[in-house]
Amino acid sequence: MAAAPPSAMSAALLTFPSSHPYPSLLAPPKPPTPRPPHLHLVPRVAASPAAAAAAASPHRAASATDRLRGLVRHGCLEDALRLVDSLAGHDPPSRAAAGPCAALIKKLCASGRTADARRVLGACAPDVMAYNAMVAGYCGAGQLDAARRLVADMPVEPDAYTYNTLIRGLCGRGRTSNALAVLDDMLRRGCVPDVVTYTILLEATCKRSGYKQAMKLLDEMRAKGCAPDLVTYNVVVNGICQEGRVDDALEFLRNLPSYGCEPNTVSYNIVLKGLFTAERWEDAEELMAEMAQKGCPPNVVTFNMLISFLCRRGLVEPAMEVLEQIPKYGCTPNSLSYNPLLHAFCKQKKMDKAMAFVDLMMSRGCYPDIVSYNTLLTALCRNGEVDVAIDLLHQLKDKGCSPVLISYNTVIDGLTKAGKTKEALELLNEMIGKGLQPDIITYSTIASGLCREDRIEEAITTFCKVQDMGIRPSAVLYNAILLGLCKRRETHNAIDLFAYMISNGCMPNESTYTILIEGLAYEGLVKEARELLGALCSRGVVSKKFIKKGAIKMLDGPIQT
Repeated sequence: MAAAPPSAMSAALLTFPSSHPYPSLLAPPKPPTPRPPHLHLVPRVAASPAAAAAAASPHRAASATDRLRGLVRHGCLEDALRLVDSLAGHDPPSRAAAGPCAALIKKLCASGRTADARRVLGACAPDVMAYNAMVAGYCGAGQLDAARRLVADMPVEPDAYTYNTLIRGLCGRGRTSNALAVLDDMLRRGCVPDVVTYTILLEATCKRSGYKQAMKLLDEMRAKGCAPDLVTYNVVVNGICQEGRVDDALEFLRNLPSYGCEPNTVSYNIVLKGLFTAERWEDAEELMAEMAQKGCPPNVVTFNMLISFLCRRGLVEPAMEVLEQIPKYGCTPNSLSYNPLLHAFCKQKKMDKAMAFVDLMMSRGCYPDIVSYNTLLTALCRNGEVDVAIDLLHQLKDKGCSPVLISYNTVIDGLTKAGKTKEALELLNEMIGKGLQPDIITYSTIASGLCREDRIEEAITTFCKVQDMGIRPSAVLYNAILLGLCKRRETHNAIDLFAYMISNGCMPNESTYTILIEGLAYEGLVKEARELLGALCSRGVVSKKFIKKGAIKMLDGPIQT
């Protein structure tokens, strides 16, 4: 049946964009290669007496190197920098030894001081070790283009380690095509890629282009005389499993001996994980038996996957039996062994058993981690035991496990749902006082709590604060305020906020439309609510399940779609 023309109100609600344009991904033009900085252009700080004495001695080069090595070892970075500057200031300038300079560059980069590290590189004797430290520093800081320029302009020949560091950095940032270009440059300059080079590229190729493309790179690797090792093959097996092709992974695993590599426990664990993910218990059981026959005993990772799988299926008792078996295989259970069982007890609302399980865990020398405690906090809040959750939260530091953002967010959510928004706000202030920055989830939770208590103005103040902080409000935050406005019968204000939501690029979800349709009906505007629902259905914005959901049913008569 054709849809009735929408009213002005429902038409206003339908002015949302059909798609989101993506920004152009054109790469910026390559900046000109910078000239190496000259130390005489860098303002100098007066050297400490110790550094000056080391530089002025008759055996200046040797003693300065020892002094520099000692300063770096003890973390005296400022004195080390002054000493490097003082050596460059002599006539003729002295070059600092590459070894201590490489160590200094590494420490400066670890402190985020890549510019100072670059100064040191310009002052030390040209050496691949120092350049490798600088390349690693740039990659660690995400300054990948600077790293590429540095490698291109090195006065000494880069080695495989240089290229591997750069390739790993590029692949880690998803720039696989750039990494492959670096491989071409490596070959052009006569530096032979090693098995590490290809393994890094294979892993990135699996993620970006799929394992079939990775297999082509594997063939190229062999053709160039570089024999893959077991780590390389394990990367490929993992890539096949990540695509859900577990049977292909099994076949590849069983063919490894024909490639000159016997699979190890890690190889089997990768395929077992794929089988567990696919819920193929019988095949997993068969593979574990094969593992034992091939002399690959299970390790703690194997047992942890098995425990997790059993707990997901609700088989807690068998999972407990597996936990008890772990030490018999010479393995020590860790928090990843216990956490799935803890989660299972919490899911079953057996909080006494969960608490006793934590005590058992600690009695065996395995201390709960933040995941363990967050699991308990979530379960306590869901069970309405918010006060117990607050006590546990405040005890975490004494238990050697400082609470993180999600810990506070969990308890704040529990407080707001228990109608204790005042206590939630106090906990928010406590969290900020401890140096934890709230996120959009924190503020959305607070806004929801305020709206439940009809404190809409305060919720809107929270909304404005989020925007002032440069955080984009989420659909959850908009929905919280929309619901509060509709409950007040202020649907006209809700529609204005909805329009603002769209104009700011936040796409509504089914909850948004539920709130608006029910809000219109709640104010007696059933005709407008029905028109909006009909238009949403005809556009395919909402599903049939949505039509049958909750209070939508109160719109009598068939929906016009």
